[in-house]
Amino acid sequence: MMHAWLAAAFAQDVVLEHPRIVDADGVREADVLVVRDGRITHIGADPGDLDGLERRDVRGATVMPGLIDAHVHLSMAPGAAFVERTDAEEEARWALHLRSFVAAGVTAVLDTGIAARNAERLLAIEGPAPTIRLLGPLVSPPGGYVGVVIPELGTTPDAATLQEQLEGFDRFAPIGVKVTMETGPLRPIWPLHSDEVRAALNAQPRPLFVHAMHRDLAIEALDTLDVDVMVHGPDDAEGLVERLQGIPVITTLSVYDGMLTPHHPERLDTPLAQRVVPEDERAAVLDRKLQRRSTRELLRVMLPGLPGFLRGPVAGIAAAPGPTEKRRKAAGEALLALHRGGVPLVLGSDSGNWPVFLNYLHALSTILEAEALVDVGFTPAEVLRMGTLEGARVLGLEDELGTVAVGKRASLLVLERDPLADISAIREIRWVLHDGRIDSPDGWMSASER
Repeated sequence: MMHAWLAAAFAQDVVLEHPRIVDADGVREADVLVVRDGRITHIGADPGDLDGLERRDVRGATVMPGLIDAHVHLSMAPGAAFVERTDAEEEARWALHLRSFVAAGVTAVLDTGIAARNAERLLAIEGPAPTIRLLGPLVSPPGGYVGVVIPELGTTPDAATLQEQLEGFDRFAPIGVKVTMETGPLRPIWPLHSDEVRAALNAQPRPLFVHAMHRDLAIEALDTLDVDVMVHGPDDAEGLVERLQGIPVITTLSVYDGMLTPHHPERLDTPLAQRVVPEDERAAVLDRKLQRRSTRELLRVMLPGLPGFLRGPVAGIAAAPGPTEKRRKAAGEALLALHRGGVPLVLGSDSGNWPVFLNYLHALSTILEAEALVDVGFTPAEVLRMGTLEGARVLGLEDELGTVAVGKRASLLVLERDPLADISAIREIRWVLHDGRIDSPDGWMSASER
């Protein structure tokens, strides 16, 4: 069934005049780019049969593919662990986040961890939304990550349970299964999967998307699982470059960079942040008392033996920027080493993350991820490729999205400036074309109200 707002949007056939096109295939110019019924039907000289179509002059602007974020958690709102919401209020917040992605130029996403009930609710939301692909189920061991952190995601004790979970996700057409390989970010406290479950994972038909943030666990995953995609970059690339040839790695530098946002309040005082991040979520990031509460809760799970009276002092140490900056630098160097060794990288922000965190803000985190990747040494062109064509490949949508080409869906951004010269130009959007509609970022944010 087509939503009412979407049906109206398909009437918006449009001609972009004098576009300068930037994508993974390079830079080129054309007289016109024509969009009909939500698809690009012509790029080149004016064919002369465009009477009646809306024309928009984009001379001096840049036209590029919509961004793709290959690691998000749409059902997890930042700080939701500290907020009481009804189902209706929760779904309204999800709808707001979905609009935010489109308004920020993120026209496709991969949700890498969602409970089946929440997937059903999320996909039923009407209104503007990026193209959504899901992983499912999320397979974690009993007593281990991620079930101990987010119990609603469940655990997988044996092969029979895995089969039930796979069948439970069939109706969502997931593009893969997410598998956790995590013993703990501070010290080993969680078990890994049994040999039985690993064998069952290798025997089932869906691609395996593996969470393994630490080098040693990434190697163990590659030794024991038929890994198709790594959903995080490792903390160290030693010994991984050869092993990861042909296996996409999703960047998620924001795992570290996002923790620095409270120390950089200017990130939240920008037109983009004020447009796409709800006011209460921006305020929560800068609320020192709430940040301490968040860190204490994190320590309760990550260091279960730590006495309660020590959590406050340890939380203060953990919140200091120095250690996080070092981990961000190391993660950036690992990504650069993988890239130089020919490993395909894909942009992903891990927005949403664990609801006890306040900083992983939907939509804004995607843009901060791109900027952080440039900051650690990638070129804007490399980052744009990660966030367009490489993302489309991981989502299985490379025939539909990722480049600007005739026949592809018109998920496009019209930027005021050249992102190849300055990656922050992706913040300055004139229009977003998506699902047959063309609108300004503010227009997309208010689209569901029309």
